[in-house]
Amino acid sequence: MRLINIKQPKELLVANVLNLPRKSLLIIDNAQALDKDVVSYILENASDKLRVLIISTDDNVSVRHNKIRVASKRAVSIIAEAFKNRQKEILPIIQKLDKDIGEGFLEMPLEYRITNAAESDTPWQFNFILTGGWHRAGTELTILNEMERFDLLLTAISVKQIVSLDTGSSLEWLEKVSKILGKDRSWLTRAIQALKDRHLIIEGDTIRCPHVRFCEVVIDIVYNNQKEKYHEQLIDIFRIALNEGMPSLKGIIGLSSHGDHLKIHSIYLNP
Repeated sequence: MRLINIKQPKELLVANVLNLPRKSLLIIDNAQALDKDVVSYILENASDKLRVLIISTDDNVSVRHNKIRVASKRAVSIIAEAFKNRQKEILPIIQKLDKDIGEGFLEMPLEYRITNAAESDTPWQFNFILTGGWHRAGTELTILNEMERFDLLLTAISVKQIVSLDTGSSLEWLEKVSKILGKDRSWLTRAIQALKDRHLIIEGDTIRCPHVRFCEVVIDIVYNNQKEKYHEQLIDIFRIALNEGMPSLKGIIGLSSHGDHLKIHSIYLNP
């Protein structure tokens, strides 16, 4: 059984599980999001009849014993190897999410995509790349558009990522972007959190999207929207990204290959 959420007292939950006629395994995923007292109570009632598996990204979640730590890169390599060995089983599942994967003419072999995804730093980034997460950009942008226009921040992150050759955006740069968009620091904080919750950005020394292909699709969708009321501000973000510091020529070429070509070229040549 997998515990999704708790809608009853923890005592009643455990009692119901213990009353089942057979031995049970209770899986608590994302345990860091649950009340620690609840997790501790469930663990205290683990027995031969009730086994409990806790999965957490937070070391602060209390576990009495048998704690196993798996580094993200190690987890990625384990998953990638397992998927390579089970390609016939995995292929039809992946094809439901990305029709570009297959064994036909002009299709990308699954093994190649797995190898590409195996360069990821985390398991969720691996799965994002494996399933062609960029194909779902349109849906995500629609949702973010309705969430205080958080799609604007994702667009700025995408622009900077391509110009910087996948290096990403600093928080200082995103604060500058927010001002251009007429947004305050509170909006920026909420937007970053929303993008993190939806697994659309990776946060480390810099902030970036999980894959550059996703950046390309985001830029194409937003900048080609002729009804976009923030169009001029987005063009200003393009200008700043292209003229700030010493951007890579490869990054400039990559960025200018998306959106309104003539206007973007004009911006760069006439800053």
